[in-house]
Amino acid sequence: MYVAVLVSLLLIVATSLLLRKLFASKKKGRYVCFVGLAGSGKTLLFTRLQQRPFVRTHTSIKENIARYSLAGGSAVELVDVPGEQRLCARILAKYRNSLK
Repeated sequence: MYVAVLVSLLLIVATSLLLRKLFASKKKGRYVCFVGLAGSGKTLLFTRLQQRPFVRTHTSIKENIARYSLAGGSAVELVDVPGEQRLCARILAKYRNSLK
């Protein structure tokens, strides 16, 4: 009985230490990508976050990029990724290592 409890506690501690190390060591990126199906409203959300009035949007054929200021003075780059599968894969590969 005591051995099982001890092994369980050791396993919990080891798992929490491992998860902390994995997540703490990741470098925070500076890009936030809007990804989804074509026609799902990514570009509309992108333009609304830029504090622009409502505009009619159309299917994107290239990524749209804009700087977005966060509370606390930091900023991120918003990337509106087209919904077409081949374009999406290529653009995401470009930003893969810098995503938030």
